[in-house]
Amino acid sequence: MDQKEGIVTRVVDYRDNTKIITVMTNTGSQGLIVKGATNLRSHTFSYTQELIKISFAAKKQYLSSGKLIDSYRNIKLDFNKLSSGLRILEIINALGDHINDYSTFYEFTDQILKNMNELIDHEKLEIIFRIKALFLLGLSPVFFKCVECGTIDNLSGFSLFDGGMKCNDHLTNEDYIYNHDIVSQLRILYAVKLQELITKIDEVECTYLGCDNFLNLFYDHFLGFKSKVKKITGLYV
Repeated sequence: MDQKEGIVTRVVDYRDNTKIITVMTNTGSQGLIVKGATNLRSHTFSYTQELIKISFAAKKQYLSSGKLIDSYRNIKLDFNKLSSGLRILEIINALGDHINDYSTFYEFTDQILKNMNELIDHEKLEIIFRIKALFLLGLSPVFFKCVECGTIDNLSGFSLFDGGMKCNDHLTNEDYIYNHDIVSQLRILYAVKLQELITKIDEVECTYLGCDNFLNLFYDHFLGFKSKVKKITGLYV
């Protein structure tokens, strides 16, 4: 039976000793029923935890076999790292159905979590995930030209609720112009390839609170998405 690889993004109780897991794979998210999932002695117990990477096989809607690849132990040992990991899962669960290129999205997510587990700056990686995911969601911020006329000249500021930069001719007093320094940071994180960012992560400028606020407003305005993950505790509220 063919084995797949995936990241468990959601777990819900189903029936006695049974749970349903959602697994993100390179072809999309898949829901599976797992028997014996609440028994600590059962081999299936380890597959029914959020934020793990597994290989698995399925028969119809049931998990038939599985193997733990990565528990992301280092992420889970720290509340703040865990919070960043859960925010990533939250976006996958809420918005993953809108992704067109799931193969790229899975590889990208896999690399983010792998590096976060290797103790690379979790806040920067979380922001990188959230800004780059917008491209795969088809709602990229327009950083390099005027959102109104397309010119690349005389760009004056980023109009948040118009989704992009504006030139002198189209900027108005009614525009909500976001902090230039934060926009400059996000523009670099958005444009530079992930591997290049990771290799020089210590040199990457990323003011977490400002970038977080920008992305919260952008996701809410354009996608109707508001995070329910509480940053302080790393738990859902």
